[in-house]
Amino acid sequence: MAWRDWLKTFYYTAGIILAIVAVLTFYYTVCRGPEETPVPGRDEAERNTIIDSSGMNRSAIADDTTRTTAIKTPLPANVFDYFSPSGFLGDATADTTRMAIISRGDIVELEPRPGKNSYVGLYWLYPPDNWGERPGRNLTGAERLVFSVRTDSLSLPGLKFKAGGIFDNQYKDSFEKYLGTVTVEYDWQEFSIDLSDQDLSSVIGGFAVIAEYGAGDWPVRIYIKNVFYE
Repeated sequence: MAWRDWLKTFYYTAGIILAIVAVLTFYYTVCRGPEETPVPGRDEAERNTIIDSSGMNRSAIADDTTRTTAIKTPLPANVFDYFSPSGFLGDATADTTRMAIISRGDIVELEPRPGKNSYVGLYWLYPPDNWGERPGRNLTGAERLVFSVRTDSLSLPGLKFKAGGIFDNQYKDSFEKYLGTVTVEYDWQEFSIDLSDQDLSSVIGGFAVIAEYGAGDWPVRIYIKNVFYE
């Protein structure tokens, strides 16, 4: 009789343990989602991010102030990992351009607001706020820059995208390449900039978006994701 009671207790306890394991497995695989995968070759300091008072996400990338050469960067290179959205153009400022990182950092949401100028723009720079006072990154070997864009309106004309183009100070981009003016739709569209004939040994301005006014209702929201040198 005693062994039957022991067997019942064993099965009861085992059932409870299996139920707990099932609940934890469901939480970590479905509710919580997958953990972010660290970028190969980058230490913890490089992966951290800072959200400042403007709501702008800026990469806290450690940089040696005595460095005089561009950092060789592995490919494919995610612009959101290696460059900071800190270069304001036209009417864009930290106060007038609302920037938020959404969807676990994979999508950048921009809400530029018109001002006295005819355009607004944003550069992803390395290091943050660098307009040529510091060296950038070496992305030699990349053949194109790819990215996906959408807007919250039915159609937004007058958007330009570029890479490189910072030439005014001691350190310079080794190239500049535009994607011509495009109209962005409500649904995601993938674009690419051909870099196969460009010198990518010095990249300070990794990516830029420029919006010209004159068409569409402003302000609007622009969403950008999957920005890679590859």
